[in-house]
Amino acid sequence: MGFSNFIKRLQGLPESQRKIIFYIIIVISTFIMISFFVISAKINVGKIAKSVNSINLPEFNIDNINIDINSLDINSLDVVSGDMVDINVLSNMSGEDSNKINWK
Repeated sequence: MGFSNFIKRLQGLPESQRKIIFYIIIVISTFIMISFFVISAKINVGKIAKSVNSINLPEFNIDNINIDINSLDINSLDVVSGDMVDINVLSNMSGEDSNKINWK
């Protein structure tokens, strides 16, 4: 049975049967496309994971940061108002109080 005979046979069917066959073909082709997409996504995610694992990022240890606040020149600090510490609080502090800065 050739393809042209199959088409002629489909054309001879009632419209309701042709619609059912059409919808079945659409559903099957959709499942095929979704399966190709899932397989492709799985392969690409695996490639991304391999490339991310090969990146060597430097390590930073921020647990032990020591800043001698008394040696800082408050006028040379580049702090925007509202960031981390209020400049007015820093400029009014002296001695022991300067070591008790409330960092936000």
